Amino acid sequence: MVSMNAERATLDFVVSPYLSATCSLLHNDRDALLVDPGLDVAKDVSALLEKNDRELRAILVSHGHLDHVADASLLAETYGVPVYVGKADEYRLENPLGQLPSAFTHHIRPRWDERGWSKPRGVHALADGEVLEAGTLRLGAHAYPGHTEGSTLYFFDGEVQINPLVGVTPRAMTAPALAFTGDVLFRGTIGRTDLPGGDAEDMKASLTKLRAFALEHAEAVIVPGHGPLSTFRDELADNGYLRTAF
Repeated sequence: MVSMNAERATLDFVVSPYLSATCSLLHNDRDALLVDPGLDVAKDVSALLEKNDRELRAILVSHGHLDHVADASLLAETYGVPVYVGKADEYRLENPLGQLPSAFTHHIRPRWDERGWSKPRGVHALADGEVLEAGTLRLGAHAYPGHTEGSTLYFFDGEVQINPLVGVTPRAMTAPALAFTGDVLFRGTIGRTDLPGGDAEDMKASLTKLRAFALEHAEAVIVPGHGPLSTFRDELADNGYLRTAF
């Protein structure tokens, strides 16, 4: 288990206009890390870093689908930071546009082709249970395949002040811990398994494993890859997929 982060952290959000993916900026008095930088979030992320006078230390992606990684290479190059991804999803960073069906990407393809993409130079492939340090911020990486082969939950064990943003949380709140669940677990539902890399049996096994983790960390706030926040306690009570692993 990752040891407690002694210093209180703050969590801010930027929502990408592409598929409304949530990008999260976790920071303390010195350091910052970014989770799931989707398309067209770079400008707002940079503004948050400048406003709070924080140094970006790392970029984490919950999985390799385009809506969660589109600005990762740009931001990694701008700030000279590594990109962390679950080992089984590293290959998706070679060509993120090709990782989703054309129905999800055709409207952005001309602009994507114009701006181009290259795999971030400093990619770190994470194993299940690995601990990563981004300056003074410390998180655990936990593999939960099903939505993709390398879907990863990032767990931050420490007090966090969460700032509000429409579509994510309507009010400020304090959390004793955070779980960035990507597209594995949402408020009231789970991620789909019919996209490239998805597997229903893997998802079922992951939810069984995740239920045990949720029971151990019931008060932790979950930060999904899309939509509103929740807590493990609420999902154990109200999310039938997590209760029964469907």
